[in-house]
Amino acid sequence: MDTISVSNLDGSKHSVIIEDGLDWPRAIAGDPRSGFMFWTDCGMYPKIEKAGMNGDYRESIVTADLMWPNGIAIDYFAELLYWVDTKMHTLSSCDFDGFNRRTIINSNTVLPHPFSIAVFEDEVYWTDREKASIQKANKYDGSSKTNLLTDLNNPMNLRVMHPLIQSNLSENYCGKDNGSCSYLCVAAPQVSDRSTRYSCMCPNGQYIMDDNHTCTSSGPKGKVRQQGIGIKKERKGPSGI
Repeated sequence: MDTISVSNLDGSKHSVIIEDGLDWPRAIAGDPRSGFMFWTDCGMYPKIEKAGMNGDYRESIVTADLMWPNGIAIDYFAELLYWVDTKMHTLSSCDFDGFNRRTIINSNTVLPHPFSIAVFEDEVYWTDREKASIQKANKYDGSSKTNLLTDLNNPMNLRVMHPLIQSNLSENYCGKDNGSCSYLCVAAPQVSDRSTRYSCMCPNGQYIMDDNHTCTSSGPKGKVRQQGIGIKKERKGPSGI
């Protein structure tokens, strides 16, 4: 549907956050501390974008020297983004604003078809669909390359699970009484010391009232979000992505 959405973990509540300007969105990662999410787009104009988890403050942060930016991951402690580009055979990093960009690995033999990526401590991990493997390397300079698993059947998405990654990096402002939101509560982008810590989201077809907590299908504030019903235009993505 060319959208970015949020839901409860059981899928019981759902809201569309980004519904415009997406061509071929591929991978996504969120940082609840800053309230921002990051995603890759492999469409006609490849890019890496950033927006608040509530959809505010959207901007393109990497637009040059990209072709098929497939996987993206956050190094929460270093506050860096890592991504792999399948067509350029690269593994790169930058800060949350797209600056201080570095190419860590550039090799069509090491990265013939990288797809997904994860970061943990001093290492970066990725899947490669051509090599049918999961590999890792030093996240700073790409050294110590290691094949962890081989002869896999079309490996795609990859996550590292560890207590350090799941630790309480920031206070959950939605954790108590759902932030007093009537529907969904999400982290808000922290752009200044006065930024609110969370936002209340509404389902399609409803919008937030003046109290910024209650959803309604009619009222004076904002434009009613239209229900996402229609026929999806058929198209082809980048070949072999």
